[in-house]
Amino acid sequence: MRMALFSRTPKKHAEETVATKPQASSSSSTPSGTNGAISFFSRLTGSTSRAVPGQILAQNASFGSLDSSSSANNSAGSTTTDTSQGTKSMNTMESTSTQDGKSHAGGGGGQGRNSKISGTDQPATSNTTTAAGNTDKATISSYRITQFERVLEAENVNDSELRSLAWRGVPPSMRTQAWQLMCGYIPLNKSRRAVTIAKKRKEYTDAIPVYFDTRDSADKTPQELEALRQIQVDLPRTCPDLLFYQQKSIQRMMERILYIWSIRHPASGYVQGMNDVLTPLLLVATQPYMPAPAAGVERTSVEVLRFDIEVLSPENLMHIEADAYWKFSKLLDGVQDHYTFSQPGLQRMVLRLEDLMRRTCPELNDHFTEEGVQYMQFAFRWMNCFLLRELPLQCILRLWDTYFAEERAGFESFHVNVCAVLIKTFESKLMEMSFQDMVLFLQDIPTKDWGEKEMDEMVSQAFVLSTLYDSSHLP
Repeated sequence: MRMALFSRTPKKHAEETVATKPQASSSSSTPSGTNGAISFFSRLTGSTSRAVPGQILAQNASFGSLDSSSSANNSAGSTTTDTSQGTKSMNTMESTSTQDGKSHAGGGGGQGRNSKISGTDQPATSNTTTAAGNTDKATISSYRITQFERVLEAENVNDSELRSLAWRGVPPSMRTQAWQLMCGYIPLNKSRRAVTIAKKRKEYTDAIPVYFDTRDSADKTPQELEALRQIQVDLPRTCPDLLFYQQKSIQRMMERILYIWSIRHPASGYVQGMNDVLTPLLLVATQPYMPAPAAGVERTSVEVLRFDIEVLSPENLMHIEADAYWKFSKLLDGVQDHYTFSQPGLQRMVLRLEDLMRRTCPELNDHFTEEGVQYMQFAFRWMNCFLLRELPLQCILRLWDTYFAEERAGFESFHVNVCAVLIKTFESKLMEMSFQDMVLFLQDIPTKDWGEKEMDEMVSQAFVLSTLYDSSHLP
């Protein structure tokens, strides 16, 4: 049994505040929302003349700065440059003309997402009223949901089109199906889905008496007993501040999923941190079984977290558990060397993060070196748990929309880019800290008040890094 290198004590949110990067300097000739992108891109390339990727400029108006005070009056008519990253193109899927003839680019993943992004979807007119702006946001949100419905309801889902839409965030009501398709749990062909899901659910249900219900210790190896013991120790302290995960049915689901997966994957077995990785998948698998919301209302992750799962039938509970297991299995299949002996995948990702910081933030990297801060002291957990202990759950759901859309690279190289952006966000604060303060700060990043807006900005900046550095890796 391998143990995570850091304390299992969950992050405490008390007395946290959101630290922000300095705002980018304004320019009369540049849309206010692109200043941060150009500033960040210029620092990496050493030139202000190089074009920022088109989908980044279309991403949202406050790209490049996690400061919520960025301007809400943005230019909607800026010209963007196409790139080879077709699966993530914002321009292709997100530009449309509304009934009044105005062209819009961007837009959020759902009503909840748009309500957090100030000014992102407003036309470039100085006299736009608040009411008109809200109407425009609703139009964009409605259009985006319509686009997802069109793609998901097709007889054969266009995988690249789905990933292009999902890269910018998935409406909560469609996240379950979108994740199932992108991770490969269900087929793209609509007519084959019912048979496939039934077969997979039965396979998991049949595995429970074979692997889990054999409670006699004499029938288990010492490794199996240790795995079960560690899982039972970890579960009560998994998201202890969220009552959803403390419900008895959820605890039973997680115990069976983690144990059965570990027995069926003896090369890695159970490793601390897997319990955290499972939590978003269970939440998303639960959503379709909640009572339908009022017409025109988009359910949020907060509502799901308040749901009493005990009211569901045993059959529905088993469906949730089986669906979560297979998505969990599909995710870990792509990163299994994160959990094998000596965890080489995690070490590789930490080394890539260090290399990326040395290239993009040399001053901060030198400060780490001078103070004796090693990336393994904080980044190992970031890679092991995919920032689940560093970011609020609603942020993780938005971030994982992009990770799944990136296919296997999402939870590998793209995640490293996101971690680099997270460090860069607090560069000015870190430069003023000594060793002890830095380590404590990086192990408890102040992100309690972050939302999807900040995640949109982070994935945008991470995409810039991916276009510049993903082609060169450490030997």
